[in-house]
Amino acid sequence: MKRKVIQIADSTQLVSLPRKWAQKHNIKKGDELDIKEEGSNLTITTPKGIEMKKISLDVSNLNPHLVRWSLFAVHKSGYDEVEIKFTDPKILEIIQSTIQEGLMGYAIIEQSGNRCLVRNLSQDLESEFDPTLRRVFLVIQSMAESSFEAIKNNNFEKLKDIKVLEVTVNKLTNFCERILNTKGFKDYKKTTFMYVIVWSIESIGDEYYHLAEFLSKNADAKTKISKEAVTLYNDVNGMFSEFYKAFYSGDKDKLVAINEVRQKVEKKIRDLYKNKNDKEIVLLEYLGNIAQRINDVLGSTISLTLD
Repeated sequence: MKRKVIQIADSTQLVSLPRKWAQKHNIKKGDELDIKEEGSNLTITTPKGIEMKKISLDVSNLNPHLVRWSLFAVHKSGYDEVEIKFTDPKILEIIQSTIQEGLMGYAIIEQSGNRCLVRNLSQDLESEFDPTLRRVFLVIQSMAESSFEAIKNNNFEKLKDIKVLEVTVNKLTNFCERILNTKGFKDYKKTTFMYVIVWSIESIGDEYYHLAEFLSKNADAKTKISKEAVTLYNDVNGMFSEFYKAFYSGDKDKLVAINEVRQKVEKKIRDLYKNKNDKEIVLLEYLGNIAQRINDVLGSTISLTLD
């Protein structure tokens, strides 16, 4: 719909609200509305009469992976209420575990037979985005440091503890992506860049987790990781630590330095492939993936510093 701008005196310009929208939300004279500038757009919102965003899903013919992915998708997309239909009672266990492990704010409020109702019970405040994202950085840094210590000391059993941290990362990043999809980033025109960064950080956490999972399942008392590979692990961890600092400081020189370290890491990986056992080769592949994912997000990080 279009509205004409009304000029009042020399400096005031007015645009009328759509009548149906105002009636629907019971807008009265003197009410306050929130106006958010988003590039060339203005978003007008009211806390009165906000309708929940609802969706119905039939997951009867989906495998467990697709059920989980569907729930992640509706959560990130900002739906407040999800009706889920299924035929296999075991699906309910998958729904429950997915909500518990990854979907902040979601809870099952009704369940009967082959149907359950999931609702978002949180407020999804924009102010929660920044502290939540910082927690993501700190949790992944903890994953990096604890896995490094376990590998350095050949304590591969300890790597099983990484799973708890990975679940936390998934839950926090899903929440951040939900906020970006529903509220946008504080600088709206940079929302896409921030979404890419959040997604990439989560994938870095995945690489640490899969690395730890592989070694915890396949390494034994005879498995030895070379000093060169341990040093390389420390180098890659240093890349993430420096990225964390650069992200919050906006220091472009640090970002350039990270890229230079990535090139050195890649060369070391190629050199170390010679005469290594299969477990160490897999470790090197994961380290290479982590280094590349950190490097991939540098461009979006620089975009956040632009006016």
